[in-house]
Amino acid sequence: MRKIVLYLQYEVSSNYSQGAIHRQRGDAATAGRLWKAICEQPSLRWLALLSIVPRPHPKGLPLLQTANSKFGWLSDPINRIIVALIVLSPPLMVIAGGRSLYGEEYFRLLEGYEQTAATIHGFNYFASTGEAVDFPIVRWSTGLIVMLSVALIGLNFTKRIGSGRALAVLGSLLTFYVTNLILCVPFGVGAYFDRSFLYPLLMFVAVYVSRDDGIDGMIDTAKWCLLLVMIASLIMAITNPELTRRVYEPEVRLPLIDFRLFGLGEHANTFAPLALTLAVLTAHRPFPMPWLNITSFVCASIVILLAQSQTAWVSTTIVVTGSLLFGYRAGRTGRWPQPSATVINVVTAVIVFLICIPALNAFLATRGVQIFDNTSFTGRPEVWNAAMETYLAHPIFGYGLLAWEREFRQAIYLSWAVHAHNQLLQSLSTAGTVGGIGLLVYVVTLSRGALSLNSATRGLAPALLTIILMRFPGEVSINMRSIITSDTLVPLLLFRLLVSPEKIEMAKGAFVTALDISSWRPAGLLPEAAE
Repeated sequence: MRKIVLYLQYEVSSNYSQGAIHRQRGDAATAGRLWKAICEQPSLRWLALLSIVPRPHPKGLPLLQTANSKFGWLSDPINRIIVALIVLSPPLMVIAGGRSLYGEEYFRLLEGYEQTAATIHGFNYFASTGEAVDFPIVRWSTGLIVMLSVALIGLNFTKRIGSGRALAVLGSLLTFYVTNLILCVPFGVGAYFDRSFLYPLLMFVAVYVSRDDGIDGMIDTAKWCLLLVMIASLIMAITNPELTRRVYEPEVRLPLIDFRLFGLGEHANTFAPLALTLAVLTAHRPFPMPWLNITSFVCASIVILLAQSQTAWVSTTIVVTGSLLFGYRAGRTGRWPQPSATVINVVTAVIVFLICIPALNAFLATRGVQIFDNTSFTGRPEVWNAAMETYLAHPIFGYGLLAWEREFRQAIYLSWAVHAHNQLLQSLSTAGTVGGIGLLVYVVTLSRGALSLNSATRGLAPALLTIILMRFPGEVSINMRSIITSDTLVPLLLFRLLVSPEKIEMAKGAFVTALDISSWRPAGLLPEAAE
């Protein structure tokens, strides 16, 4: 121990005498000497377990730095491939398999549950033999993303862990993961955990350590892939409606039609936000050719309309209205507006309050008072009440990860509810108060980070945050149990945007407004980006 203290005193004093204390994390020789000194003390070897990213043996540091210098350019292409797999795998499964992804068995596969034969809402998702239908493309894509994530971590292993906003976002993500997927396992009704639950965490960590590559490549890839998916969905809605449309009268909200567009995704409520994401990404980083921008906006608008998701309609209204207002002000002042710290805190507090309203309604329902009725939210209050009752029965660590599995839903007589249909109630029912606190910590961190980057990203960060949060009341938009779902893309893009360096290259490109079509070009700096 004395050897380590003397060594650190020597390093600090020598650097301070030169006028600055240099960072030693990137110095392989210094790190090697310090690590060797620690390893020589048996009582201090446990300190290595406190590191978020495991430190290699000193002899391995030069090798990793060499690999990073020679193959570091692969980091951005790998990030692009991961995004492409997330977006394209479900549609490819629909096209190759010739069957819709709507149904419980697809989600059970993604979350590691064993498949069993069933018929859901009149749709049979199983072969004539009664055996469960497999989704091989999803499994292959998941395995490939895991391998690419490991490669990304290896290529960026020697980089600094980060600080400031980036480290806060990573810490809040880890808090959410631990409180919602780890602590409820030993204390839940059934101790259940699947190795597939580790894959999303691995992917997010890989995206974090490669954050120096920026957000440009991931946005471009997501934009192109989403455009292909929307075009293919609209074409197949005409040529093969059985795969892309669902006829169910209680959910139809438009006149003259009797279906909802599910597209090449799992559900209309998850597919419509992807269309809105395409429009947002196109507005902030346009395609090279104007006709592609027009095609993107038209396809996104048609999908949002035909999907008939009320949440997507409200999200679109908020995003479009806010973008036009801020864009108009930016055009007059030359700068994209940036809210003050007070406004950020107030908006964050309002967000937390709105998130808690459905949970409050469910709690009051257990006392004989109910704010919302079933006719207003198509049966969701019944699910909310069941989730609240589950939480009250297991208030600290929740029911566990087996909540909302088939046996659980049969016990509460809600066989159609594959989740709590509310993000906060999902955390409370599965992970209790601990999970709810972890979720709110993550939401507060994302909200403050996105609002603080309103000017730097020209509204992109708040727009992505809106798409996520607007689904909180009636859906579960943050899912850390699987990778290949429609709920993965937007949180991943927002996470990467918040942890990227301050100089965001994405800020290049003129903002699109309906009044200036000539501004649809991928070049040109806004005044705040040029400073």
